[in-house]
Amino acid sequence: MPIEILVDGDLQLVDVPNGTNFVLPRSRDPKADVAATLGIALGREHVSRGYGTDAMRVIVGYGFREMGLHRIQLSVAPFNPAGIRAYEKAGFVEEGRHRESVLHDGRWYDEVLMSILDHEWAARRSSTG
Repeated sequence: MPIEILVDGDLQLVDVPNGTNFVLPRSRDPKADVAATLGIALGREHVSRGYGTDAMRVIVGYGFREMGLHRIQLSVAPFNPAGIRAYEKAGFVEEGRHRESVLHDGRWYDEVLMSILDHEWAARRSSTG
């Protein structure tokens, strides 16, 4: 599946033809840009088809290999279990929560904070061949 990476100013948009899009900061100074916050949007018609997991693996690899990042982080609502599973499959681990920071359908939820570090990603790659 071809993946297109567009660079616009300080942001890179990674567009996967299956409807998945990611935004990462464009790295200019490797010493300054060592962490990125990842966002993903997946169209409803593409949920539960493995696209999110595949796309996460691709973008995380791009962030570490091509951008030289040390850390990639994200936040997700706990009522998005498919997203959490996709992030975990890509190596992200929960590192904390912002308590009751997401209001959804009249109810407060914690925002789940997750991240992966470059050495964790490298260890996963070497263990899977």
